[in-house]
Amino acid sequence: MSVRLGDIELTRLQGVEVDEGRNLVEHRVPGGSGSVFQDLGRGALRLTMTGLLLGEGALQEIETLRAAQAESEPLQFSGDIAAGSELTDVIIEDFRVEQVPGYTFRYEFVLRVREWTEPPAPAGAALANVDAEIAGDAAGWNDSALALGGALDNPGGLAGLLSGDGSLLSRIDIGELAQAVIGAIGGLDPS
Repeated sequence: MSVRLGDIELTRLQGVEVDEGRNLVEHRVPGGSGSVFQDLGRGALRLTMTGLLLGEGALQEIETLRAAQAESEPLQFSGDIAAGSELTDVIIEDFRVEQVPGYTFRYEFVLRVREWTEPPAPAGAALANVDAEIAGDAAGWNDSALALGGALDNPGGLAGLLSGDGSLLSRIDIGELAQAVIGAIGGLDPS
């Protein structure tokens, strides 16, 4: 039996144990007998593999496995034991090695891996572009509102403001504009 973890091939496996438990929550019924179970889905698969590393290349294989565990990066998984399951990527959870006394280049190992699932995107990630556009529109609206407020205080600058952005005309309340113009005319010195 052989298993491949990324570029690492384990060819001398002596045992593979698979834990495919479900996440069940037990709810006891008050005054009733028995329980109701809620199925929260399948947890991450766990595999425990035992085997041998032999020969002069065994030390290099040990170092490769230790480096893969230290990096904590998911590795592609393939092997007969995964047939029929959705197991494609794993992360090394535990790695133990023991040199067999009396033998040169003979090591026994226990390797425990766990199924890796890509974490979901943050909830607001899809809306980040929309939020940025809304913020830009709001900033533009705020700038034009401040400019219009200044024009109502001093209607003489309104013509120059409207020549720069004609869309501002649709945002002006005609009643407020009329009051601003009448107020400005009333403040003129007749002499």
